[in-house]
Amino acid sequence: MVWDFLDGVLLQTIDISQPIHHICAHEQFKDFVFVAVSRPASNKPANGIFFFRMTSIYSVLTKTSYVEDTGVVLRISLTPTKTTAQTRLQKSSEVTAVGKTRSATGLALSRSGAWLVAVAGHKVYVARTSSLKTGFTKYVSPEGLTCLAFHPFDEYFATGDDKGNIRLWYCLNEQVGKHAVGVEKKAQTTTMHWHAHAVSSIAFTFNGAYLLSGGEEAVLVIWQLHTGKKEFIPRVGAPIQTIGVCKTGSEEEYLLGLADATYMFVSASRLKISRSFSRIKLGA
Repeated sequence: MVWDFLDGVLLQTIDISQPIHHICAHEQFKDFVFVAVSRPASNKPANGIFFFRMTSIYSVLTKTSYVEDTGVVLRISLTPTKTTAQTRLQKSSEVTAVGKTRSATGLALSRSGAWLVAVAGHKVYVARTSSLKTGFTKYVSPEGLTCLAFHPFDEYFATGDDKGNIRLWYCLNEQVGKHAVGVEKKAQTTTMHWHAHAVSSIAFTFNGAYLLSGGEEAVLVIWQLHTGKKEFIPRVGAPIQTIGVCKTGSEEEYLLGLADATYMFVSASRLKISRSFSRIKLGA
């Protein structure tokens, strides 16, 4: 769905017929978005019931044609086909498959727009946006990856995993795209560890000097990247699910989305909670 967010007007709806899990865009690719979606199942049993694995829990699904632990990253044109341009539900005039993945837990473009990265399972998937037909180069993570963030200036990114580790990945170089089919590589990384549980969300500050992380511990960790030192905002009230960085006037703030349906603002200069508000609490 494409919105005019200033007026709250829905401009167009493009149906890609697959569940969308992540989406990202860049000014370099006008009228295109990248999405991580679930792929239709190709080996569905005749009785309509099949098993899938997601976070080590086996479940039974009925009457569905999507496998939740396999996906694909697509580049979607926002220009509709001529036959659907005037209809409520439109079809994209151009859909390009970048590559297959596990069920993605993150999808992002670098600030330069040169790199597209997805994280899923124990793998990092990296593609050059200038040669999407080459597909993904895969890098192995020792733990299952849970979140992803790109540095705002430098060409590297960070991930969080299900064991509480944060890694900085330095693999965006000339070796991307020079790989044999099926080969998985190892990358140079720096590891930071404080969380005892899975890292739910990470975000860089605007100046790129700090990385923010949060999870089940209900503690916001502020990492100074140059020195490795940490500062903490403890006891925010509930597990942290999402972290955003914003500016209110001239002041930078951190916006925390908590598991109890609360949004909380933290002053970056004072490292104090400045205000909070609650949204409607939905079912589990």
